[in-house]
Amino acid sequence: LGVKMKNIRLITLLLAALFLLNLAIDGRVSSSKPTEPQSGIKRQVAGRLQNRVNVLPDKLRSTAESLVSSKIPDEKRRLIEVLDDSSLDSVGDLFVDLLAHEPVAAVRLDLVNYLTRNPRPVLRPALDRAAKSDPDPDVAVAALEGVRAIEVQELRGVLKQRLEQS
Repeated sequence: LGVKMKNIRLITLLLAALFLLNLAIDGRVSSSKPTEPQSGIKRQVAGRLQNRVNVLPDKLRSTAESLVSSKIPDEKRRLIEVLDDSSLDSVGDLFVDLLAHEPVAAVRLDLVNYLTRNPRPVLRPALDRAAKSDPDPDVAVAALEGVRAIEVQELRGVLKQRLEQS
C-alpha cells in the first residue's frame, strides 16, 4: 500500500507540474507576426522541403510535391488531409518545415493538428515555437496542446519505468 501511495503522489506532482508548465507557456504566447524570409533563405527552405519530399515513400511523394508547390490554401488543406493518414516520421518532418513558413493560419492549424496527433519529442521545438509566437490564437492553442501531448508521452515513459522498478 505504501508503494501505491508514493506512486499516486508522484503522479499527482507530475500532473501539477505539467499543468503549471502549460500555464507558463500559455502566458508567454506572443502575437508577433513572422518575418518574410530573404531570397537566399527561401532557396534553402525550398531545398530542405525537396529533401523532405524525396525521402517519402513513392505513394506519398507526388501528393507531398503538390502540397509543397501549391499556392492555394484550400488545395493545401486537401493535400494535408490526404497525407494525414500516414503516421510516418518523414511526413511529420515535412509538416514541421511547412509550418515554419506557411502564411495561412487555417493551413498552419491543419499542420499543427497532425503533429499533435502524431507526437514525438523531436517535434517539441516546432510546436513550442508555434505556441509562443503564432499570430493566430487557434494555432497557438493547438500547438500548446501538441507540447502537452509530448510531455504526457514523456511522463508516461518515466512513470512506466518507475513502476517497473518498484
